[in-house]
Amino acid sequence: MKRSVLSVWIILLLVAPFHVAFTQPQFSMENLGVNGGLTIKVPIGSFGDVAGLGVGFVVQGEYVFTPQLHILAGFGYVKYGGKDVGYYSYSYSEIPLTGGVKFYLSPGNNLPMRLFILGEFGFHRMGYSWEWRYTDIFGNPRVERYSSGTIKLGVTPGAGVEFNVANFRVDVSGFLAFVTGNYSHIGIRSTVHFNLGKK
Repeated sequence: MKRSVLSVWIILLLVAPFHVAFTQPQFSMENLGVNGGLTIKVPIGSFGDVAGLGVGFVVQGEYVFTPQLHILAGFGYVKYGGKDVGYYSYSYSEIPLTGGVKFYLSPGNNLPMRLFILGEFGFHRMGYSWEWRYTDIFGNPRVERYSSGTIKLGVTPGAGVEFNVANFRVDVSGFLAFVTGNYSHIGIRSTVHFNLGKK
C-alpha cells in the first residue's frame, strides 16, 4: 500500500508542473524545452562520513511560464564514491525525481548572461550497499554483502548564472539539498538547454 501511494505522489510530482503549464491559455510549444547536463555532489554531515564525491547526470523539462519564471521537472542519477569505515566498505547511489521553479533576476531571454535562483522539491531514491570483510575462527577470509534502498524527501534551494552562447543556453548553478534521513549534500551542475518548439 505504501509503495502504491508513493508511486502516485512521484507521478503527480513530475506531471503536475507541466499540467499547470499545458492548461494555460497562453501555452506554446515554443516555450517548452529540455535541459541535460552533469552534476557533482559532495555529501555533508553524517552522510559525508560514509560516502565520497558523487558524479552523475540530470535531465529536466523546462517550461517558460513567464520570461522570468520557468517551471522545472526532471530526474537524474548520481554515483557516490565509496568509503571504508573500520571493517566495512560503503557505497551509495541516488536517483532524484524533482519538480520546481527557476526565477531569473532580470527579464529578457536574449541577454548574454542572466542570474537566477531556483527551488526544487521531490523524492530521492537512495541506494546503498556495504561489505564486511573478516576472518573466521579457522583463519579463512570472509566477505558479507548487503544492499538495499530507501526513498527520502528533499528540498533544494540554489542559484546560478545562464549564458546565451550561439543560440544555446548554458547554465551553471550551485545548490544545497536538504534530504531527510541524513542524506543532505551540496553540489554544482551545468546543463545545456534545447528548445523543443524551435523550428
